[in-house]
Amino acid sequence: MERPALSMQLPLAFLEDEEALRLQQEVEGRRLRLLNLEWTPERLSRDLLLLPADRAAVKTGRGRQNRLGFALHLLLLRYLHFPLPTLDVVPDAVVRFVALQLRADPAALATY
Repeated sequence: MERPALSMQLPLAFLEDEEALRLQQEVEGRRLRLLNLEWTPERLSRDLLLLPADRAAVKTGRGRQNRLGFALHLLLLRYLHFPLPTLDVVPDAVVRFVALQLRADPAALATY
C-alpha cells in the first residue's frame, strides 16, 4: 500500500502502514492547531512581526505576491517550527497582518 505524501515524515518504519499514517496525521493536526488560535493584535505583533533582517530578505523577492508568500513562509516556519506545504490553511488575520507590514494587498497571495 502506497502512503500519501505528507509534509514531514516521522521515522515510523516500525509501525504498520495505517497506524503510521494515523500517527503522522495526528502530529500534523496538533501542530496546525496553533494556527486556529484567536489572532489578537497582541498575538500578531508578538509572534509574527517582521524583523529588519526579515524585511531585507523579503525585499529580494520579485513581485508583491512572492514577497508576501515568502514572508508568510518565513514567519510561520519560525512560529510553527515546521514548513507548511501550502498557505491555504493560514488564517486571514495572519495574511492581512503580514501584508500590512509589507504594504501589500492580501489578495496578491492568490497568485503566489
